[in-house]
Amino acid sequence: MKTKLEICQNWLPRYTGTKIDDFADYILITNFQGYVNRFA
Repeated sequence: MKTKLEICQNWLPRYTGTKIDDFADYILITNFQGYVNRFA
């Protein structure tokens, strides 16, 4: 079984197109379009 860290390190670059090193310490992940537009 993979750890949460391993899952995120694999998932984030694949679905966002951003290298894992380019992410900040904290990120906001949401599936609500209104929140995405507000915080983007």
